[in-house]
Amino acid sequence: MDQRDGVADPVEPDGEEVGLEVEGVAWVVRVLGRSRRGHVTAPTDLLLLGFSRGEATDAELECLVVGRTLSAFTEGQLEAAFQDAGPPPDPDRPRTLFAGASERRSRKG
Repeated sequence: MDQRDGVADPVEPDGEEVGLEVEGVAWVVRVLGRSRRGHVTAPTDLLLLGFSRGEATDAELECLVVGRTLSAFTEGQLEAAFQDAGPPPDPDRPRTLFAGASERRSRKG
């Protein structure tokens, strides 16, 4: 089977984590999740990157990026992802498709 049949190419082995220094602070970058390109799944390969300081295992920041493997990213690309990263969503808060839309509507009225 090939990609047209909904089966993506196998992902080559990847490093589990990469070190990154931003403004004198050491961060560890890990892949938290992966979406594989394929007919049935996603139109492109996506990685959810987690950024944590030092030895911490929980991500303080996360960012969704286009890519197959962590090892393929340059330091500059990782720094750009870090700049776009935000805190992980609160697992206890319900997620909405268009966050803030109801607030904008009430301000117009």
